[in-house]
Amino acid sequence: MSGREAQHPAQPAQNGHMSSYALKHWANGAAFQAQMLFHITCLRKNEGSGFESAKTAAVGAINTYDRDMSDLLKNYKAYRTSSLDSTPEIHVLQDPVVAL
Repeated sequence: MSGREAQHPAQPAQNGHMSSYALKHWANGAAFQAQMLFHITCLRKNEGSGFESAKTAAVGAINTYDRDMSDLLKNYKAYRTSSLDSTPEIHVLQDPVVAL
C-alpha cells in the first residue's frame, strides 16, 4: 500500500445524500475495494514481499467497512421510515359481478 492507508469511500449519510441508490453504490464500492485489497494481499504473499502490510491494510479496510455498514444500515432504516408515507392509500376494486 506504499505507506498509505486505503482510501475509503465517503458514507452517504455523512455527505447528506442517503438514498437506496447511494447505499447500494457505497456498498458496491466498498466490496470492490475490499476485493482488490484481498487480491493484492494474495499477490504479495506469492511474491514474498510486502505481505504483512498488504494483509494489515486489507483486514483494516474490511473491519472499517463492516463498522461503517452497520452505521449506514441504521441511518438507512431511519431514512426509509421517514420517507415512506405512514398511511398508504388502499384501493379497493369493485366487484365486476352485478348482484341480482
